[in-house]
Amino acid sequence: RAHHQEPTPQQQQREPSFFELSKFTLTAMPIFVAPTLMSVIDTAVVGQASSVDLAAMGPACAVVDSVTGLLVFISVGTTNLMSRAVASDDDGDSSSSSSSSAARTCAVALGLASLVGAVVGLGLLAFAS
Repeated sequence: RAHHQEPTPQQQQREPSFFELSKFTLTAMPIFVAPTLMSVIDTAVVGQASSVDLAAMGPACAVVDSVTGLLVFISVGTTNLMSRAVASDDDGDSSSSSSSSAARTCAVALGLASLVGAVVGLGLLAFAS
């Protein structure tokens, strides 16, 4: 008689459908389109006011978009660490270590984002004058 084993969570996972992938892609796409779209809108609005201001928009948009792109590591790292903490909660780890890990990750990410945001903001303010 064969011994029956329960399937592991990895064996129970299924591949997402085309509809699920499309839904995820369409909801995540604005994250990548937003900076370019905002630069175009800013340029259109500033172009109505002055050609000198419009000339300054090119380098300003490039600097802001580049800094934003360079700081994406905060988002990627936080998402990775938070998903691990939530997954360990879902696996039945009832210890408080997984929830404290999530809280610690959130606190460190917010602190790092605030610090980096303040430094970048002060740097942009210093170079603006």
